[in-house]
Amino acid sequence: MQALNHVAFGTLIAITIKEPALVVPLALASHFALDMLPHYGEDPRLPQGSPAYHYRILADALASLLFVAAVCSHIPNLAGVIGVGAFFALLPDFFWPAALYAKQNNPIWKFLRFHKRIQKFESPRGIYVEVVWFAGVVSLIVLSHARGL
Repeated sequence: MQALNHVAFGTLIAITIKEPALVVPLALASHFALDMLPHYGEDPRLPQGSPAYHYRILADALASLLFVAAVCSHIPNLAGVIGVGAFFALLPDFFWPAALYAKQNNPIWKFLRFHKRIQKFESPRGIYVEVVWFAGVVSLIVLSHARGL
């Protein structure tokens, strides 16, 4: 999944659960659950390492930060737990750059191998799943905030 969807789902978990001690493991687990769903990735038009690939990563990171800022501005009393949920929902992806330096017998390498293996349904067409998922999560965030949950 793209960072924006991980962050959005971590935000939904945070505003629903509200208890940081529960948000942390649930948001972290959500990352792996989302990565098992069909999602966008391995696009031959954006080869890894190309300028276009880096721009997509940058755009995704910026959209994620803006999303969290927007939600926090509307629900300021939960800003801290929203930040926690968003961070832990995205945390496993912060280890990908370490793959460049990790040796194959390193624990980080084993984690990354597991993380890559669960993403069986990654394809360019997965963008459609991501768009629908994002719309659904945003709808749930809006509904839960409107109901005061």
